[in-house]
Amino acid sequence: MDSDDSGDPENDFCQVAVELGDGRFYALNVWTFKFFETTTADYQQLGENLSGTYSLAPDLFVERLDQLTVERAIRDLAKSDALPEQCRMADAELAEVPPT
Repeated sequence: MDSDDSGDPENDFCQVAVELGDGRFYALNVWTFKFFETTTADYQQLGENLSGTYSLAPDLFVERLDQLTVERAIRDLAKSDALPEQCRMADAELAEVPPT
């Protein structure tokens, strides 16, 4: 989980890299429900995204941004083979990702 750990765990976002046991890799943008509300309010105030009338969705919403919650959500999605296919990384994309 890529996060600066300085935010509010109920009002934040992060990027998550996932490797499944079968070798598939996924990269997900994860937001909390409250972060969506905050972002929408910011758009309205700043006049962005037609003053908050739309927002591009992340790949996953969670109630709280902590490792346990995010891992449980991802495990549940993986168990039912429901991770978003658009988040699956091709081998060529993996070669471009720097190690952390």
